[in-house]
Amino acid sequence: MKRNILVIMTLILALVLCACSKAPAPAGSAEPAAAETAAPTETPAAETQQPNDEDFALYEAKLQEISAFIQQGNDAEEVPEGYTGIREMMSNIPDDALSQIGYQIKDLSGDGVPELIVAAMPLEGDVDSVCNILALFTVKDGQVQQVAEGWARNGWFLLNDGSLYNSGSNGAAYAIFANYDLSEDGTELVARDYYFTYEKTEGNYDDIGFYHNTTGMYDKNVSELLDMSEDAFWGLMENYQSRIENPNLTALSALNG
Repeated sequence: MKRNILVIMTLILALVLCACSKAPAPAGSAEPAAAETAAPTETPAAETQQPNDEDFALYEAKLQEISAFIQQGNDAEEVPEGYTGIREMMSNIPDDALSQIGYQIKDLSGDGVPELIVAAMPLEGDVDSVCNILALFTVKDGQVQQVAEGWARNGWFLLNDGSLYNSGSNGAAYAIFANYDLSEDGTELVARDYYFTYEKTEGNYDDIGFYHNTTGMYDKNVSELLDMSEDAFWGLMENYQSRIENPNLTALSALNG
């Protein structure tokens, strides 16, 4: 059990530690495949779709703010709240972050007000690459509000039904994966399903339990202990990963170009 948990944790980290990487091998593999990161390359302009002027105007100031922060590079002394994943990308590719971070403006909540997705650009020519959402914003009462933030060990991804998938870890025995919708006004994350691992008895890492709730709380006391095999539990995670759909991004470098 303990070895299998470690294998799964390696797979989760392969998915979330690289902002944009190849999808990890299935959980049943004997040895997890290492995430492959290609040399930074710009996605061809033909693959992007520009937002209309009205939608772009909602987020122009926020996009310029993010762009200006990225241009500070490693000289940036303070990281604005909600920019952790963006700062990590700046550290990983300091000379090319503007072309490797992109955005899409799309209505995810269905309320007629589009959201702003900021994410790593996909690896050019690699259909298997999956891209972590670094920040997600919406507009409420004329003000831009942040809804979600992704960083290493806390990956956010868009699924093919428009919902959001979150996966991460907090140590060798602690993993989570979850599915969220946005609230009707787009300002809150509403959990559909939240799965995690935790020791059944505190401190006994040889007996890890599989838990589920629909509240989004990492708390086994308010969660159901699932009666299922390891393969079935991690199969749920694999199903989510198979449904990841990358946003249709425009590189931030195009803002002033």
